[in-house]
Amino acid sequence: MVDFNRSTDMPAAINTLERYVAHGILTLNNLFSSLTYQELPGALLERVCDVNIVTAADGTTRLIARVSLPLDPAYITSTTQKLWTFAQEFKEATIPAAYKVD
Repeated sequence: MVDFNRSTDMPAAINTLERYVAHGILTLNNLFSSLTYQELPGALLERVCDVNIVTAADGTTRLIARVSLPLDPAYITSTTQKLWTFAQEFKEATIPAAYKVD
């Protein structure tokens, strides 16, 4: 579990949903870059968070991420709880100081 306190762990420059997502995936990648799981039996191991920067065909630079979050299976029968509340933690970690400032 990564404890997260909005008032101390989120840089002030995060003022859009896009920056919020970028901050989240970059932080997860920093904390769990070597954590892997097997998606399907017999398949290769995949990283739980994989982030890359690419130059797209149109010349724009893009932050590309693939994140695989474990879900509590109770989401299947829930009729009122939001899906995102079923996301489970990877393991214990602390947000690095560099990710708490602009």
